[in-house]
Amino acid sequence: MAFDRGLHGAGDGILWHSQTAERDGHKDALGTLEARQKNDRRVVRQRRSKHRIEEEEMNSLSAIEIQDLEEEFRLRYLRSICDLNLNYARRRNTAEGATRLQQWLRSTFQKDAFAWAVVHAKCVRQPASQSELMAMTKISRQSISEMIKHCLAEGWVEVFCDERKIGEKDVKHCKGSLKYQAGDELMQLGQSFIDRHIETTKDTFMNSNWDDLMAIRKVRAAIL
Repeated sequence: MAFDRGLHGAGDGILWHSQTAERDGHKDALGTLEARQKNDRRVVRQRRSKHRIEEEEMNSLSAIEIQDLEEEFRLRYLRSICDLNLNYARRRNTAEGATRLQQWLRSTFQKDAFAWAVVHAKCVRQPASQSELMAMTKISRQSISEMIKHCLAEGWVEVFCDERKIGEKDVKHCKGSLKYQAGDELMQLGQSFIDRHIETTKDTFMNSNWDDLMAIRKVRAAIL
């Protein structure tokens, strides 16, 4: 009997300690949650206070001050545009290391525009007809026709008869509408432009100056 009571007593003690530990764990978890919620409320109050101060500062700006700021941001953005285009002009005027395709593209602005048009057609998965290429570039029919023939011979563009891709030799047998899009080499050139364009816009602060200009225009629209 004493042995049994000892077991029961020990069990009760273990149970009591277990329940106490469990209650303490709940208290700790509750305390952590309350602290986190308190900190979240503090952060929200700080953000609201900062936003209110910014609004008050913006509201205190006069119409002349806002216009002056916008003009300054416009000049900064224009400077970025100049830097960007000068960067591309330098690249266009550098023949060293250029491929045959790059040399052809850089020879005239019309050829460059034609290349962008057929790359666009490939990107949207809608090959463009000669008339559509003319509308996209405002280049004459004769010039577009000559560029198409040259690019087909070089393998720089792909040709379709209606929705079916065909070879250059089958063009004359097509009874439907001939359409065109960029070939692999031209698309690779377009893909390489992406990273180069990202780096160039970053180096010329194009994106940050754009953000500043749009921000001040929003302020002007809201206040004036």
